Amino acid sequence: MSDESVVLQWKRNSYYQAFCGLKEFQRKLPCHSKELVHFRKRIGAESVERIFQMSIGLHGDWALEDVIHVETTVQEKSITYPTDSKLAIKIINRLNKIGEYMVLHKATFVKEVKSLRLAIRISVMWPNERKPNAP
Repeated sequence: MSDESVVLQWKRNSYYQAFCGLKEFQRKLPCHSKELVHFRKRIGAESVERIFQMSIGLHGDWALEDVIHVETTVQEKSITYPTDSKLAIKIINRLNKIGEYMVLHKATFVKEVKSLRLAIRISVMWPNERKPNAP
């Protein structure tokens, strides 16, 4: 594993950060990857080997396994799936933002976006409800 990937994994993984004693998730890198190289050079090869041996001693026979399985099903995942209505809202909002800089236009479709969001919310909350037919 390269120093760059270690630093990047620390940034992405909240468990690594909690193990290091942080109370809140940090989005910035803890250090530059070159600092790990400087640290290893400063403490020397014998100290790096001693730290490695201590970590193996803590984990016993588990440290000698070739493959490590990590259970990640308990992690929260904030995934939303794209739907036609979400994409339509995103397109309308982005076009309105572009239009502000490019051209003065009369229709911004703000009301349509609000009604579309309301329709999405209603259809998600009550999927079996049908709109009454207009005469």
